[in-house]
Amino acid sequence: IIESLIANFANNSVTTLNSYASGGAIYNSYIIDSATGDFVNNVVNGLYAHGGAIYNEGTINTINGDFVGNIANSILHENNSEAFSLGGAIYNEADIIFNDTASFSSNSNATNGIVGVGVISGSAGAIYNNGGSFTFNSDANFTSNKSSSSGGAIINNSAGDFTFNSNANF
Repeated sequence: IIESLIANFANNSVTTLNSYASGGAIYNSYIIDSATGDFVNNVVNGLYAHGGAIYNEGTINTINGDFVGNIANSILHENNSEAFSLGGAIYNEADIIFNDTASFSSNSNATNGIVGVGVISGSAGAIYNNGGSFTFNSDANFTSNKSSSSGGAIINNSAGDFTFNSNANF
């Protein structure tokens, strides 16, 4: 368990050529009680790229911070038939709660590869929620997030629970 994580995460990266690249700044599979700080220009590059800043399959009880310029970048190679990127800022499969105002700006997913070789797609410029629980208890602001295929700001997939208990601005 990480009880309190206070830091700014900038310019971190994860790169793999033929596998999953997940969580440019944080990969969480257990419990983070509190994470405070900004996530800026973190990148994942891989055949399957998930969560430019955060990949979560555990519990994050509270996050306080802004997400700016994070990228999930899928790269298709000659020997592969598909590549995809999910969640430019955050990829979530479990529980995340935001208690303070959060801003998501200029996050994106990107796709790169050889034309005609296979299927390349990207979903959710800011947040991809894959069956988890995502809660905002304060304002959430989404500006200039981009996706190469679908969900410029958010995709809520596979029976996920997405709750805004305050204002959400898109």
